Amino acid sequence: MKRPIRDVILQAAAQLAKSSPHGFSESMLIVTAWQLDPLMVGLEGYETRYPDANRIKAALMGRRGLVAQGKLIRTAAGMYTLNGKAVM
Repeated sequence: MKRPIRDVILQAAAQLAKSSPHGFSESMLIVTAWQLDPLMVGLEGYETRYPDANRIKAALMGRRGLVAQGKLIRTAAGMYTLNGKAVM
């Protein structure tokens, strides 16, 4: 059973938060999420070769995105930190 893309992104954010507690870039988050689950967040037709940055950004932003849900905090343009209260 596939897990939701948001779960993959939160797992990537948690991993990055351990090594970068003051925040991490959107690019770092995209690559880390892709490394964790290339079939879920990979570019269609090239899943094992390239991440689908648009899919990941869509899960971050918008009214139902991880930022709006308060699970990630956007600290600056292209920079994020994991909300300490985020539940995975």
